[in-house]
Amino acid sequence: MAFRKIRFSNGASATPGLVFDSDTLATKTVGEISRCFPYWEALKMRRLETSPPFDSWEAAFYFEF
Repeated sequence: MAFRKIRFSNGASATPGLVFDSDTLATKTVGEISRCFPYWEALKMRRLETSPPFDSWEAAFYFEF
């Protein structure tokens, strides 16, 4: 199983990163992913960024964009 860290960015600021397993992430739409974040982060949700796949949840968690 692989894990990826995702976040949204508007160029000036970004949401915190969340870690998902790659299989779950592949089945979600961008709208479904955006609902995992609090509504006050909406102004930062212009571009979805994803990390490369990692073998462990911890490695994905410590990835820095």
